[in-house]
Amino acid sequence: MATFLSLPSEILILICQHLTLPSLLTVRLVHRHLASLVLGNSTSIAPSVVRTTFPEAQLLLRTPPSERQSFDWMKFSHLQQRGYSVPSFGIPAESEIGDALRTRVENGLRVFKTLWEISDNVYSEPDANFDDQSPFHYRESVILERRMEYLQTIYPTRVGADYRIAISFLLASFLTKHDAPPSRGYGHHVYVHNGPDDFDWDSKKYIDLNRGTLWVDWAILHLGPYIFF
Repeated sequence: MATFLSLPSEILILICQHLTLPSLLTVRLVHRHLASLVLGNSTSIAPSVVRTTFPEAQLLLRTPPSERQSFDWMKFSHLQQRGYSVPSFGIPAESEIGDALRTRVENGLRVFKTLWEISDNVYSEPDANFDDQSPFHYRESVILERRMEYLQTIYPTRVGADYRIAISFLLASFLTKHDAPPSRGYGHHVYVHNGPDDFDWDSKKYIDLNRGTLWVDWAILHLGPYIFF
């Protein structure tokens, strides 16, 4: 009796092309053969998966073919699609009015990914590279130093401004209070609650995200884009 893994590669690729992004990422964990198949055929699989996941996301699918061949592009497509919808500015996801702003958000997300990569690279180094009694604190001090050096190079530029725009959208996922009845409902205003915040920041602290001094800051920067998977 034939098993799923024994199917010809051509059939498995066709099946993968009809999966949604979350389903495909789950399938990759089933067997190393499937993981290798997806990575090796991302050129044909990625566009179909993103189209299945976001059937009306014409702007997202307008990405140049050279970029669509990237497996990373497919993994981060849902984060990009979120950036395409700019409700705070009254811009629907598929409206061309917001193209310029969306471009700036995408540029900012690349900075966010770079900040995560700094953390990922430092934690990939063996403990022997850190001559200190507390490797965690030493690693974090190295990460902070490298992040600050990087940000100093981009803040005077337009890229720095793009990053601040992107972060304002990302933080909207965490700036929430939901333990008490709302002070006002949906309408022309934001849905606001009176209850305590789940996170350890206030209206002034969250703008200092880059230093990772609060636990939620640290988690966002340490996990990077993967926190939204």
